[in-house]
Amino acid sequence: MTELLKNEPVDCVPDCRVVPRFRRIVVLLSLGLMAALALAALLFGKPAAHGVMLGGTAALLGFEISVRTFRLETGGGDKVKFRLRIWWVVRFLAYAAALWKGHSLDTVQYSGLFGAIVGLLIVRVVVMVVGITGVDLKKASG
Repeated sequence: MTELLKNEPVDCVPDCRVVPRFRRIVVLLSLGLMAALALAALLFGKPAAHGVMLGGTAALLGFEISVRTFRLETGGGDKVKFRLRIWWVVRFLAYAAALWKGHSLDTVQYSGLFGAIVGLLIVRVVVMVVGITGVDLKKASG
């Protein structure tokens, strides 16, 4: 009963392909949604579309940082915690830069700022949808 099954990978717990597959699907869906929302934001003006692209890019950068540091969180030691704090700061600096630049695009009607806020929420919405629907999980053949 304690023997390893022949088809199970030894070093993958439980499946080492789940996170890369999840990351790939979230990034692809986020890019598609970001492009569609940027086109729709053109109805409100160029600053709104630029804000959506800025916010979406910052959100994708933050998502990549979160996924890449996922492996570091599982380890131990003070160095790991210090690295996580640095990447946390970098992620939120990217968010702040996107919001600041979005605000500076249109300081009268704030359409660039609202576009950046929408762009920052794109990845969060896609992560929720992918997590709830399970689109990233490989279907059992048979």
